[in-house]
Amino acid sequence: VSFPTSRFKYVHKYVTKPRGICIEENETQFLQQAMKRYLYREIESHPMTRGRVNFLSQGINQKLALESSITHAYSTIDMSEASDRVARELVFRLFWDTPLLPYLDALSTKVITLPDGLGVDRTLFAQEFAPMGSAICFPIMAIVHFALIKAIIQLSGIENARELSKHVYVYGD
Repeated sequence: VSFPTSRFKYVHKYVTKPRGICIEENETQFLQQAMKRYLYREIESHPMTRGRVNFLSQGINQKLALESSITHAYSTIDMSEASDRVARELVFRLFWDTPLLPYLDALSTKVITLPDGLGVDRTLFAQEFAPMGSAICFPIMAIVHFALIKAIIQLSGIENARELSKHVYVYGD
C-alpha cells in the first residue's frame, strides 16, 4: 500500500527556535483544504461547539481573556508542540462512529520523509494524526482538545462538573 508522503522541514518561528512542519503533496493539500473548510463550518455551527470552538474569529476568546484578566474566571492553556500530541488512535476513537472517519483517515499524514542533509532521506510512519503543515491540523486539534478538557472535567468527580464543562472554549490554533 502506498500513502502520500509529507516532507519534513524547519521554518522560523522564533529567533532561537525553529518549528518543524510537514509539507504535504499538492493533491493532498487540495483535499485537506476542502476538508478544513467543511470542518470549520460544521464545528462552528454545531449546537455542542457553536460559540465554544472558533477558527475564523477570535472575538469570543479575546473577550473572555480580557474579562478573565480581571475576574480570574477562566484559565488559558497553551501547549507547546500541541499538534504533535494528537495521536492517530485518539482521533480514531473520537470519530469512530461518524461518517467522517474514513475521509479523515485518508487525509491524515501517515508517512513523513526526513532529509538527513547527506542526500539520503529517512522515512517515518507518523503516530500523530496531522502535523503542523497539514490543513486539517487545527480543526482536528481543536476538537480533540475540546473533547478531552470536557471529559476531564466531567470525570473529575468535582461538584457541578457538568455545568463547569459547559464553560470550555477553544480558539483553533
